Amino acid sequence: MLTQDIRDLLTDTTDLNQLKWDLNRLQPVDVGDYITQLPEQERAIAFRLLNKAQAIDVFEYLPTEVQEELINSLHDVQVVQLVEAMSPDERAELFDELPAGVIKRLLQELSPEQRQATATILGYPEGTAGRVMTTEYVRLRQGLTVGEALSKIRRQDEDKESIYYAYVTDDNRTLVRVVSLRQLLFTFPDVFIKDIASDRVIKVRTETPQEEVARIMQRYDLIAIPVVDREDRLVGIVTIDDVMDILEEEATEDIQKLAGVSGDEAALSSPLLTIRNRLPWLLGIMAMYIGAASAIAPFQSVIAAVPVLAVIMPIFSNTGGTVGIQSLTVTIRGLGCGRGNTQRYLKNSPQGTSSWFRYSRSFSHNNDPAFLNLGATPRTMGSFNCRNGNGN
Repeated sequence: MLTQDIRDLLTDTTDLNQLKWDLNRLQPVDVGDYITQLPEQERAIAFRLLNKAQAIDVFEYLPTEVQEELINSLHDVQVVQLVEAMSPDERAELFDELPAGVIKRLLQELSPEQRQATATILGYPEGTAGRVMTTEYVRLRQGLTVGEALSKIRRQDEDKESIYYAYVTDDNRTLVRVVSLRQLLFTFPDVFIKDIASDRVIKVRTETPQEEVARIMQRYDLIAIPVVDREDRLVGIVTIDDVMDILEEEATEDIQKLAGVSGDEAALSSPLLTIRNRLPWLLGIMAMYIGAASAIAPFQSVIAAVPVLAVIMPIFSNTGGTVGIQSLTVTIRGLGCGRGNTQRYLKNSPQGTSSWFRYSRSFSHNNDPAFLNLGATPRTMGSFNCRNGNGN
């Protein structure tokens, strides 16, 4: 991990040779974090200090916008080497952000195999299993023995993204079985693959939503899951590192929606973007306040006669808002973990129903913009640890 002490040491280094040595001995993910936080004009300089192998590894850990920036700063030969070495799913994610002209030029420079893999992934809709899968997986024919399978993996599958599972297919590439590397290692070489591989294959289709893929992998404790097309032909796998990115992305998006904030706003977004995203919600809150004040206006004489009401009203109003937030949090947590649906919660939970009712009455008094966004659909909210009882 890139600690603050290491970060300060790199920042204070004025000798480029020393900085080059330091950057090349750090983990790629830490170097990517360091380069990302540099001023824009210094990123390309720091990246050029990396040796070829380190640069290829670091490039995949950079945010897409930094990758695009480096592509515009580096020589064409360096760019092609970096893009060629990327995994197909990471390359497709990068191409989503690049101008069409740059994508066309880079595709022409890729090897035919990598060009086909990238085109295949880009052909699927965004947010689906096909778009986040990788085509680098271990495929075995069911007629092989364990010894032949291990020899094939050693010869041909060294560069595959994940070798923990091998997927057994027939002559038409139809997925029929799955076998783990552990099973292969601890089975006699002359045993046939089909005799030890499991036919209870957990798989998803290319059109399966990515958040559903993440939920299935979490439920069955998988580190990779096969992706098949409509004819059950194996086309790729989704790995655990992609699932973690999906969970973080979807949870962040849902939290922002609940707070009335657009998904494209970040902590350091420009003031203009922040105003444009938040102004509609703030205007809505102001309208609700005006409505609440209009409802109270006819009772001014009562409040004047009993001044303590002016103190009690905001207390009860804020308490009702807090109850609404609590109920909303528990309900969305359950829905995000796949425990029931909206109708079930409203029908079988009197306390939830009453809380929703109090919530609907009091949200106009509450200053939380989350109360205005009833349309936010929870998908992976709370998916990071949905097993500790009742979705809590």
